[in-house]
Amino acid sequence: YQEALGVDRRVAGDVGSPVTWQYVSVGVGKVADVLRERGDLDAAVCGWEEALELRRRVDEMVGSPDSRSEVSYVLGELAGVLREGGDLDGALANYQESLAIYRRVAEAAGSPDTWHTASIRLDKVADVLREAGDLDAALSISQEALSSPRRAAESVAHLVSFHYAP
Repeated sequence: YQEALGVDRRVAGDVGSPVTWQYVSVGVGKVADVLRERGDLDAAVCGWEEALELRRRVDEMVGSPDSRSEVSYVLGELAGVLREGGDLDGALANYQESLAIYRRVAEAAGSPDTWHTASIRLDKVADVLREAGDLDAALSISQEALSSPRRAAESVAHLVSFHYAP
């Protein structure tokens, strides 16, 4: 991964397009995953922080729902490593930012898939709140997560009625 990442970094430096920086971000994330698996959580956090910086750069260049979703995804990966390392405050902050971004994406898209993903992000926030001992907040977020599948079902019902209306 590191050799490929070096090539991607050189290309991104020369070309500077969103796609090339996206490739670098993916490579950095893969290296961070290996570091996490090896138990080097501090280095994994640094890797995911770099990947986040790169994804934010891409989002600034592109500004699309997909680029925002990728920022949200990387925030979730960073939060997971922080959580694994016992930094529940850092994990919660990153999961909440991930959720806030993805809520905006879901509101704009309104598709069942986006509401399902929003529900997963809500579950992650609730899990960290529960681990931190804030059971009332965890329960509230968990209840909100239950409404996301309903929103997804409503989206599907709307699409079906629209496409199959007489």
